[in-house]
Amino acid sequence: MPNLSVSRLLLAANMAVALLAAFAAGADSLAYAGGLMPLRLTLALGGDAPLLPAAATLFTHMFLHGGIAHLAFNMLILAALGDRLEAVYGPGRMAALFLLSGLVAALAQWGWAPQSAVPVIGASGAISGLIGAQALLAGRSGRGPVGRAAALLLAWTLIQLLTALVMPELNLAVPAHIGGFLGGLLLAWPLLPGAVRAR
Repeated sequence: MPNLSVSRLLLAANMAVALLAAFAAGADSLAYAGGLMPLRLTLALGGDAPLLPAAATLFTHMFLHGGIAHLAFNMLILAALGDRLEAVYGPGRMAALFLLSGLVAALAQWGWAPQSAVPVIGASGAISGLIGAQALLAGRSGRGPVGRAAALLLAWTLIQLLTALVMPELNLAVPAHIGGFLGGLLLAWPLLPGAVRAR
């Protein structure tokens, strides 16, 4: 039996949800129901909205996208990095890296604008985490891991801010992208299997 590929399962899940959304009569309603709406989470934490549906959107937002271009860009990066990272981490840790990076991204977006009623959708935060982990693992500078992580985070932050400034029509969730990248940096070493870390 072939080994389970979490990277390909994540690809398939995102594409399947995109197909369902394309044929659903209320695609916008799906984005509002499953997207991360910071205000909904704020109200839920204050006891003014159901907690479980709001908390679920911390994860469901990763599998919803705002169109073909949005989906394609994220899935291309997942396809490029997924198998490589999964070979290092294994399927379980790879899934944890993706989902926890996406969670950190969602919390960063909520922390930045807790009263926002605009739903945030897409796997970009989780993908940013994969990029962060790959960048840290591949780093070969003279700095230690902390110095490399700080330099990478600074570079990623500048890229996100410049992109948002030059192309505002993209409506980037900049805090989520930065948060997801930070999550990947923080998780890159702790999630490494012991045998790999000892090399």
